[in-house]
Amino acid sequence: MSNQISDRILEINHQIIGAAIQIHRVMGPGRLESVYQLCMEEEFESRGLRYQAKVPLDMQYGKRLMKRAFFADFVVEDEVVVELKSARLRPPSAVPQVLTYLTFAELDVGLILNFGRETMKSGIRRVIKGGRVIEGLEFVDGLPVFNPEKED
Repeated sequence: MSNQISDRILEINHQIIGAAIQIHRVMGPGRLESVYQLCMEEEFESRGLRYQAKVPLDMQYGKRLMKRAFFADFVVEDEVVVELKSARLRPPSAVPQVLTYLTFAELDVGLILNFGRETMKSGIRRVIKGGRVIEGLEFVDGLPVFNPEKED
C-alpha cells in the first residue's frame, strides 16, 4: 500500500468512527466488549455497511496451515479490520494484535476502538500496515481527519 489511504477507505473509516461515537454517546464508557460488539453490528446495518463479525483468520507456519488461528472483531467492507477494546488504557498488545490481523487478512488499514475511555475520540487509533500508527484523529464538523502530527 502506498502512503495514501484511498478515499473509499477514508469514507469507510468515517462511517465506522461515526458509529463508535454514536454508541459511546448512548451506552457510555466501560461496558463489556460484547455490548459494543452487538451495538456496532446494529450501527453497521443501519448505515448500510457490509461487515463480517468474529472473522476467523488462518496462519501459515512453514508447511502447516493453522486454520482459525485468530479472530478479528470485524472486517468492514472487505477493507478495514476493526478491533474493539473496553479499557481505561489501551492494552499494549492492541497495536501488534491489529498488525497481525492485517497481515493474515491481507488488508492495509485497521481501527482500534477503545470504548473504555471517557470520550470516544480519545479511544480511536488507526493502524496502517507497514508501520504507520496514528495515535489520534482530529475532528472537523464531527468527522475524523488525518493529522500527521499525531503519528507515533
